[in-house]
Amino acid sequence: MSSRAENSYDFVRFCAASAVLFSHHFDLAGLPEPPVPGYGEDFGELGVEVFFCLSGFLICRSLQNSASWVRFVCARILRIFPNLAFVLVVSSTVTFLWYGKDDYLWPHIAYVVDNLLLFVRGVTQVIPGVFTDASRPAVNEPLWTLPYELWLYTVLALIFVLGTRWSSVGGVVGALLLGMVWSAAPLVGGFDLGPLHSLDFVRLGSYFLSGAVLAVFWRVIGRHALAIGAVGLVGTFIVRNLLPIDTIFHSLALAGAVIGLGSSKAMAWFSKGGDASYGMYVFAWPVQQFSLLLIGPFWLSMLAAFVTTTAVGYTTWHAFEKRAMSYPERLAQILQRGIRRDRLAKRDLSRDPGWITLALLRRACSARSSLHRAASSDQKSSSPGWGRYAALSVFDMRERPAHTRPCSPRLFPSADTPSPRNRRIAAHPRRTRCTAGCRGVAQACRARPRIV
Repeated sequence: MSSRAENSYDFVRFCAASAVLFSHHFDLAGLPEPPVPGYGEDFGELGVEVFFCLSGFLICRSLQNSASWVRFVCARILRIFPNLAFVLVVSSTVTFLWYGKDDYLWPHIAYVVDNLLLFVRGVTQVIPGVFTDASRPAVNEPLWTLPYELWLYTVLALIFVLGTRWSSVGGVVGALLLGMVWSAAPLVGGFDLGPLHSLDFVRLGSYFLSGAVLAVFWRVIGRHALAIGAVGLVGTFIVRNLLPIDTIFHSLALAGAVIGLGSSKAMAWFSKGGDASYGMYVFAWPVQQFSLLLIGPFWLSMLAAFVTTTAVGYTTWHAFEKRAMSYPERLAQILQRGIRRDRLAKRDLSRDPGWITLALLRRACSARSSLHRAASSDQKSSSPGWGRYAALSVFDMRERPAHTRPCSPRLFPSADTPSPRNRRIAAHPRRTRCTAGCRGVAQACRARPRIV
């Protein structure tokens, strides 16, 4: 993946986060959100679509260059959850102190816990007794897009894991299928998919996979990035105004414009300050809520919210976001070391010397003890040679070559004629060495000296 100094993607993300903040401030003030001229959607929707186009492109490039799926998962977790946990704790604490209602302490705690599980449970938007004096009682509404982004990460990763050499084809086919479902969605209607809604999933998924499709072919078309961006920008407005329904052409055109123009080095200098977009996105709504409550004039409150949110975004980036993004390799090594240790343990157990597992050793000790008791009490079995048969049934030696048998049948003669040597073996089932010279059992004894 290209370094931050070679493209303007950080600037694109900053503009998208600013567009979301701009649009939401109208909504929080009880005003209609202004549409983008010639686009047909408001600034907030456009900003979210830009995020998903760029995210699909960069995540696909990350999967192409990733040597381990463990590192990919660690990188995604460390990118999303540290700042998510921070904003949840801060917003819950500040609103609890601001409104000062001790009866609602548990709802504040539940708000944090539930939203940390938003991947499977969805987003909790309201805390009882909070922002009841505002036009919108939601604590942090933009968080609704995070479950979609996390599930789309999962879908794209599964395409790469299951598709192996055909993963590129799988990404293209997935984008086309979602695009067709997106076009037919108004006719079919929407329904819930666990924490997701079908209409939002196919819409955002189309933009995400459109970015992934460009990443698949980027090695071929990347040299014409600026031309692709210009064509995509013009095509976005043409398609928006000519086609009456949403299609895959909408998402592909916007993805081409965002990724093509963003690959330019014109605004690469903006990356020197870091990437504040994620912090701005998750902190903007609660900051705007308090800004509107404390500052009367609309435009002044928007300016105050923008400055505060930008400062918070850069602070969280330099405080822990940037640092957390340097840990995926270490975390992946720890997890891979644990996984490798478990695999070796299972393999060693399955390849136990003499084909003996711990369970079979326990049964062998039980058989030896039985032989000793029968020999000492001088009780003859009704079937001569039963001890030999028991040993054979325990180890199932008839199915194994002679050199891999854990014990020779002659070590377990019939109970009516026990030899002193065999009696000594049966009397000491917990010995650390095999006194009969049986090589297989001796190896097992050294591997597991104490047989319980």
